[in-house]
Amino acid sequence: MRKIIGILIILISFSVSAQDVSKESGDESVAKLIVQKNLRERHEWFAAAISFSPMGLGLRLSTPTIRVKGFFWESLTTEGIFPVWMQNFTLWGGALYTKFGYFHTINQNSDVRFSISLGGAIILGSDDSGTHLVDYSGGYLDPEISYVYSFNEKYAIQFGLSCPLLIPKIYPYPVRGFIGFRY
Repeated sequence: MRKIIGILIILISFSVSAQDVSKESGDESVAKLIVQKNLRERHEWFAAAISFSPMGLGLRLSTPTIRVKGFFWESLTTEGIFPVWMQNFTLWGGALYTKFGYFHTINQNSDVRFSISLGGAIILGSDDSGTHLVDYSGGYLDPEISYVYSFNEKYAIQFGLSCPLLIPKIYPYPVRGFIGFRY
C-alpha cells in the first residue's frame, strides 16, 4: 500500500511540475503545440453505423481499427440488411468482412477515408408464395469513401457512400449511404 501511495505522489508531482513548466516558459505557441493533439492519429475500438439504400436499411458493427501512417485496417465488420417488405417481396441479407484503406487527414479533427472491403455475403429474397427470387451467397467486395469528424479523443462521427459488389456474379448491389459513430 505504501508503494502505491508513493507512486501516486510521484505521478501527481510530475504532472503538476509539467504544467508549471509550460506556463512559466512564456512561449505560448510552443505550449499550444505540445498540448494540441491530432485526434485522428489513434486506434478506434468500436464503430456502428446505419446504412440506407434502395434495398432497405442495414446495421454495421465493427471491431478495432488499427491506424498507422495514413493507412488503416478495420479487422472485422459484420453487416445486416433488415428484412424489407416490398410489393409482394421480402429481402434480407448479411455480410462479414475485413476492410483496408488509406486516410487523408484534413485537420486535427477530421479525415477522408478511401477503403476496400473483402469478405463474404448472403442475400435472400422471396415473394409471398415463398418462391426464392434472390438466393446469393459468395464473395463481397465493397469500395467506400467516407468522412470522419472527431468530437474529442474518443468519439467521432462518420458518413459516406459505398458500392458493394457480390462475386463471382459481379452483381452490383445498389449504392448505399451510411452514417454512424466511432469510438
